[in-house]
Amino acid sequence: MILSFTITFGGIYEEQNNLHGAIDEYHLALKIHPNFALAHQRLGTIYEKQNNVDEAINEYRFALKTNPDLSESQNNLVRLDKARRLE
Repeated sequence: MILSFTITFGGIYEEQNNLHGAIDEYHLALKIHPNFALAHQRLGTIYEKQNNVDEAINEYRFALKTNPDLSESQNNLVRLDKARRLE
């Protein structure tokens, strides 16, 4: 139950462009459940918004390691890898 609240609040913070608040919520979720793939995926999205590509890639990879079926993480990771190769 707490995990769903942290993800919900994190999403609300993201919608309000309060990325630090969202990061705090997702980190709280990971303190409770370190392998919670959705929290890692959401952190990847935030890090990408902050142009922190290395951290975004790390989070997407971790999310996929714990849940290989997360298509958003798969797509984002492929897109970032392609962008890196073009640099």
